[in-house]
Amino acid sequence: MEGGLVGSGPARTAPDDADAARGGGAAGSVAAGPPVEYALADSAQATSDESPAADFAKPSDGAGTSQRAKAAAWAAARVVFAVAVGFGMGAVFGMGLDRSGVAAPAVVRLQLVFRKEVMIKYWLAALATVGVCFIVLRVLARDAFEQARCARPWGEKGAVTVTVGALLQGAGYALTGSCPGTVYAQMGAGVPWAWAVFVGGLVGALVHGLVDPWLAPLAKRDFQMTYAKVFTSGFLDEQKAAPLAGRVRFEAAAGLIVVCSAAVLIALEVVFPWQAETSGIYGVRTGATGLMPPSLAGGVIGLLQIPCCLVFGTLIGTSAGYSTVASQWIRLVPPSRRSRARAFFKTASSFSTSPSAWQLVYGLGAVLGGYLSSSGVVVPPPSPGTPNGVGPGFAFVGGFVMILGARVSGGCASGHGLSGVTALAVNGWLALPMMFAGAIPTAFIMQAAMGEEAFSLAPQVP
Repeated sequence: MEGGLVGSGPARTAPDDADAARGGGAAGSVAAGPPVEYALADSAQATSDESPAADFAKPSDGAGTSQRAKAAAWAAARVVFAVAVGFGMGAVFGMGLDRSGVAAPAVVRLQLVFRKEVMIKYWLAALATVGVCFIVLRVLARDAFEQARCARPWGEKGAVTVTVGALLQGAGYALTGSCPGTVYAQMGAGVPWAWAVFVGGLVGALVHGLVDPWLAPLAKRDFQMTYAKVFTSGFLDEQKAAPLAGRVRFEAAAGLIVVCSAAVLIALEVVFPWQAETSGIYGVRTGATGLMPPSLAGGVIGLLQIPCCLVFGTLIGTSAGYSTVASQWIRLVPPSRRSRARAFFKTASSFSTSPSAWQLVYGLGAVLGGYLSSSGVVVPPPSPGTPNGVGPGFAFVGGFVMILGARVSGGCASGHGLSGVTALAVNGWLALPMMFAGAIPTAFIMQAAMGEEAFSLAPQVP
């Protein structure tokens, strides 16, 4: 069914998922029913005194009461289904990260100084798989895919804004040996000080939410100055003036991404076999050496774009969830002043109504997935110990910089690097190299200043 998993209905516009710290307008709509994600909001309204749905509690005729009861039950069922899907997706994500070795901070840092080709294989496999998924979705469920593709506000941030944010979060990747999604798996797997990365990220999201009312107009003006003359809505295949051979065709471009990613992946595997590259990488918490091929883990995780698109009506990303959590301070503000507070955190003030709420369920699932994998529940651990994590200072400061940069640029390694690039978002193609431009020099500086201490894979045996 092209409209997703919840049936058909009136046209509905996709929400601003990539900038939940500020809220925002729509980026696209389809003539299909709303995705299950909106059930989170619908369920909350069914019990809210501020919602018209509060009429459920008022006396009425028996037929009307029965219909409203059925509607409420259906909304609740959709919430349960959405939570189950999001949690399951996160668990697969967390287990894949841990079992491929990418959840170990040293592996990320070693990749940035070109000493371990593990993370890049994971990413290339995920990118190729996402490209295949997007082509299939565009052919078989075009409306649902276009709604998901347009759910992120690609046209609200220009080149300067994205570049600055991506450079910041790239530096955060090197400092923490993590990314906004990976830190969930690291916490579940017991990586030392991973929780400090998460806390630093929450502070970064809070700071962004407080300054975004001033940053947002600048970012919009930046888009008008850098992109608006060429692109209609921030996509490479939607140009005002088609250059050279003509307009970019989505299916052809996505297919080229798949072919190129697969070719580079195969070449890397021939030169750097995964067995040799993962040798010495200890699985978190247990020091397990029985890792799976990074390309296999990346391919499996790339498939998660399908349920994300059909169930939640958006593409995978993780940094907006930090803004939802960081905005909960609004609940402490007296109702009389709450409207002013929400000028900073409009849609993120409620777990039930935030368009990024699914990311929190996804993150909790990743915590469980990291734990299940590293504890030996899924794969028996051959040896004890946990790998080195980054220090508390690097963890907190790196987490702060990483999430602040992700929110400024409008996406993280998943949102821009996987979803954005394959969806042909202009900002995705700009953000990805800028992330590496921030991460690689930072990693080399750390190598020069700290030596092998920054890259040790040796487990800490109690």
